[in-house]
Amino acid sequence: MINLVNCNDNFIKFYIFYLSNYDQVFFSSDRECRKHFEKNWFLVLFGALALFLVFTPLVWLGILIGFFIIYIRISLWLISSIRNITIKKILKGLNFVIITLAIIICSKLFLIDVYKIPSASMNDTLYTNDIVIVNKLLFGPKLPQSFSDIPGMNIMHYIFKTDDESAISPWFDTKRFSGLSKIRNGDIVVFKIPHKSQESLIKRCVGVPGDTLKISDGDVYINRSIFYPTDNIRFEYKFKDDKQTNYNEKLDSLEINSKLNRYSYDSLMLKVSDKNKKRLESLGVIKSLTKVLTLPYEIDEFFPNSKINDWSINDYGPYIIPYDGMSILMNNENFEHYGNTINSYEGTAVQKIGDEYFVDNERINKYVFKQNYYFMMGDNRNNSKDSRILGVVPESEIVGLVRYALYSEHGSLWRRFFKKLD
Repeated sequence: MINLVNCNDNFIKFYIFYLSNYDQVFFSSDRECRKHFEKNWFLVLFGALALFLVFTPLVWLGILIGFFIIYIRISLWLISSIRNITIKKILKGLNFVIITLAIIICSKLFLIDVYKIPSASMNDTLYTNDIVIVNKLLFGPKLPQSFSDIPGMNIMHYIFKTDDESAISPWFDTKRFSGLSKIRNGDIVVFKIPHKSQESLIKRCVGVPGDTLKISDGDVYINRSIFYPTDNIRFEYKFKDDKQTNYNEKLDSLEINSKLNRYSYDSLMLKVSDKNKKRLESLGVIKSLTKVLTLPYEIDEFFPNSKINDWSINDYGPYIIPYDGMSILMNNENFEHYGNTINSYEGTAVQKIGDEYFVDNERINKYVFKQNYYFMMGDNRNNSKDSRILGVVPESEIVGLVRYALYSEHGSLWRRFFKKLD
C-alpha cells in the first residue's frame, strides 16, 4: 500500500500524486486521504482548470467554467445547511433549473448554435431550410451587446412591453473573446447584416483582410491566383437543344436538382455546380455547356458603387480588402472604394469637401483602418446577394464558422445528416 505523505498538510503534493497514481490512490485503504479528496474534489477541478488556463488561449472559458464550479459548490453547500426538508427540495429543484438554463444560454452564446438556411444562395453546398451547426468557439464568440443578443431574453421584451429600440440598443462597442483559429479563405461563415442586428446571412469567405480580390468572367482571383474552394460553385449554363433528348429525365436519373429554362429557340439553360457540369459532359448527356453571366433580378447598386470605374458583378476589381492598421491615402479613387465602409463601420465620419477630406473638421491626408474586413460570396453565384452588393463584412459582425450540416430536407436524410461541408 502506498504511503501518502502529509496529504492533509500539502494539497498540491496530494493533487500531483493523485494524478500520477490514480489507480493506486483510488483503491488505497488510506481512508483519511480518500476522505480528504472527496471533500475537496472541487479543488482538484480547479487544479485542472489552472492547467487549462496556462496551456490554451481560451482563458475566458476557463474563468466561466470556474464560475460555474464555484456557484455549484456554494449553492449545494447553502442548500444542504437548510433543515426544512420541503424548502430544501424546492430550492434544489429551482437551483437545478437555474444551472440548466445558464448552461444552455452560455452554450448558445459562446460555444455552438444552430442556424436555418434562408435561401438558395449557397446551392449546391447548402440548400434552403437546411439546419447547420454554427461553431462560435473557433473564431471567438462576441459578448452580447443588447438583450436581443441573449437567447431567451426576447420573451422579457414581450412580458415587460419594452420598445424595440431599447431591446436592440447596444450597451457597449463590440467585444470578442479569443478563439482557436482565424477565418480562412473558403470558410463558410454566418454573419449579421450590418445595421440589421436581427438578420443573419451565411456565405463563403472568399477574401480575408489584406487580400487583393478580382472577379473576371465570374471567376474569383485572390492575389492573382484563381480561387476555387469547392466544386459545388454553381453557375448558369446554356446548351444546344437537340429536340430529341428528355433532359429532365436525364437530370432526375443523375439526381441533379436543376430546372431547365428556355434560353433561345434552339438553346436551353440550367444552373449546375461545376461537379455536376463535369458529370453531364463526361456521360455525354450534354455535349457542351457555356457559362451565362447574368443575374435573375435587377441590381440598382453594387459595392463599392464607384463612379470612376466600370466594374460589374461578374467583372470586378482589383480591390484590396481592408485590414486593421491598413493605411490609405485620401484621394478620389480611395474614397470611392472605401469611403462608405469607413463611414458605416469605423465609427468615423469622413467628409469630402472639394478635393479635400475632413474628420471632425480636421483635414486628413490618409486614413488607418481600425478593424478587419472579409469579402463573402454565395456558392450559387448567379443568385446570391453578397459582398458584391452589400459590401465587405466587418469582423465585429461575424457570428461563427460552419463546418457541418445537421439536417437537410434535400436528398437522403442520412446521407446529409451531420455532413461535413466542403
